[in-house]
Amino acid sequence: MPLDKDLQSVQEVRELLIKAKEAQLAFRAYSQEQVDKLCGRWLMPDFADAERLGQMAFEETGFGKLRIRR
Repeated sequence: MPLDKDLQSVQEVRELLIKAKEAQLAFRAYSQEQVDKLCGRWLMPDFADAERLGQMAFEETGFGKLRIRR
């Protein structure tokens, strides 16, 4: 018998929280240089896909103002 979707969601959240705590503990030992390098990678936007992803988000949610550069 398959799990109830609500119970499955609760379990997934629990597993993600465990992983987040493990990552937080590992991240705590990083030097400032390591943190800067890692955050720099997270903050580097991928402009090649930005327009396509923005349009997909707009189409799915209907939120925002879609402006496509031509």
